[in-house]
Amino acid sequence: MYRHTRVRQYKSIVISLALLLCSGLASAQITIGDNLSLRMNGSLGYGYAGAFGSDASSRHSQGFGANADVDGSYFNPDFLNFRIRPYFNRAQSNSESQNITRGTGFFSSLGLFGGSHFPGSVSYGIDHSDNSEFYIAGIPSVVGNSSGRSFGVSWSELLPNYPKVFINYQQNTSSATVLSTDEKSHTNGKFLDINSQYRLAGWELSAFFNRNSNSFSSPDFITGTSLDFSGSGSNYGANAQHALPLHGGIGLGISHSTYGSQGYDGSGTIYTETAGVNPFRKLSINEQFNYTTNTTAALYQTTVTGGGFPLLLPERDSTGLFFRTSATYSVYRGLTVTGYFTHRQSTFNDRDYSDNQYGGTIGFNHQSRFLGFLTFSVGVVDTANKEGNSGLGLVGTVSANKRIGNWETSADFAYYQSVQTLYSIATSSSYSYGGSLRRKINPQTHWAASYRGGHSGLTVIDGNSNKSDSAATYLAWKRYSLGANYSVSSGYAVLTSTGQVVATPLAPAISGYNYVFNAKSLGVNASTMIRRVILNGGYTKISSDTKAGGFGVITNGDRYFANAIYQLRRFELQGGYSRINQDVSSIPGGPRNINTYYITLSRWFNVF
Repeated sequence: MYRHTRVRQYKSIVISLALLLCSGLASAQITIGDNLSLRMNGSLGYGYAGAFGSDASSRHSQGFGANADVDGSYFNPDFLNFRIRPYFNRAQSNSESQNITRGTGFFSSLGLFGGSHFPGSVSYGIDHSDNSEFYIAGIPSVVGNSSGRSFGVSWSELLPNYPKVFINYQQNTSSATVLSTDEKSHTNGKFLDINSQYRLAGWELSAFFNRNSNSFSSPDFITGTSLDFSGSGSNYGANAQHALPLHGGIGLGISHSTYGSQGYDGSGTIYTETAGVNPFRKLSINEQFNYTTNTTAALYQTTVTGGGFPLLLPERDSTGLFFRTSATYSVYRGLTVTGYFTHRQSTFNDRDYSDNQYGGTIGFNHQSRFLGFLTFSVGVVDTANKEGNSGLGLVGTVSANKRIGNWETSADFAYYQSVQTLYSIATSSSYSYGGSLRRKINPQTHWAASYRGGHSGLTVIDGNSNKSDSAATYLAWKRYSLGANYSVSSGYAVLTSTGQVVATPLAPAISGYNYVFNAKSLGVNASTMIRRVILNGGYTKISSDTKAGGFGVITNGDRYFANAIYQLRRFELQGGYSRINQDVSSIPGGPRNINTYYITLSRWFNVF
């Protein structure tokens, strides 16, 4: 496979370090010469592995597997310190599906002048993994093999009585091949961040600049069509904060951003101001103002937090103004009353929007032996524009924690309507809810279950909403445990230049690459320990589909795994088996499956 070419470049280095483990020196740390100190531990083993599948010939391999952990310093750790972590043919389990994963690579870092006013660091890493996973809106969907490389540099200037400066640069590249095919995706990313802080005449001043560029190319296994696009953007600005009389403070800020994606370029500036005072112990008054010259860019920055840049729609005449003032008064022992007024005005899609929103909420925090711990707040919101009142909205939150005998319970619910509005573009509603139960049945038996759900939508676009649900449970008895989990997510999403599918109900408003997605995952697992043997096993079923226009991809898969670990002092005998069935509608040939198995004997060493 393609990964072996890269592996050979540093295989000899990893094996050499691993063989050094066999020296078995007794001391916890050694000093070489007068200034070089080293600590090292790791494991060395020998194993056999095999694989066979529906469209791949049976293959077998055997050889060494190793990993090492080397830490050291020169002269003093605050002067120079370093860390090296190589690994070769390392077997590990993925936390989501528990697939057997074989990884080869290394990570290294170097710290310089940590005790000075000019500390810095450099890091570099390479990784090649089998049976890695691609996520659709947070749920693992497609299995393949991946390869990646990372490089980072950071530096700081910390001189007293001078502005502090922090600089960080990161560069990452990766590629992935879908299981048992030649379908391959590539991603590249570069990020530069510069920050400065200074205190002058009672003002806390800060300035920043960051630059982010990404590129992504993929065959049709994700979205139904081959994609190759890139995006980049810059953001810079400054902030200032100062104390005010009456135990208050004020903050001022300005930021300017530019972005470009597939020939679409744009820019926007955001001005912000916040202020608050506490004239009395029970009364607080707050005010907020912001103005943006590009609402499309503001929507993207607010809703897409997964990294990269989506293919933004062309820049249009869009501005947004937001003003809010509120006052909160503590009435009596946990009872608070809040009133507020909001004015919003914007231009978007060649239409003008303007309204005033005012309302109030009542919050109550109560604790007693009967109720345990209970928190709730309720409120009413009235929205008005030049035509008059446009409707009422509600806001409410409830949460509680209670221990009843051997039961530990918690639950919460939150609902928002007509309050989560972004630059007056659309009125939104959302609600989230969840809870958990824990039960100690007897000293050797424990049971727990949890659930979390959420729904968000834009009422201005009928049916344009996202929702997610997840549940998990486990039962533990003595050395045995049994667990199950379920998750489902659906709605709208954007594809970013990093190759991530990021869920957001605002996808049609901000990007030309938006998708309707639906993803599900169901899994069960069990484990036990018999004497010195640890046994694990499980099953995961995954399905997902993404649609954009007339194109779509449906993915279904089943994944089984089992492994056993026998430990005797510093020796470890490990064996495992996994079976992956995967069917991607955009890849011809029907379902594919692959079976992998391995057995490894290794020994852990504390070398020095």
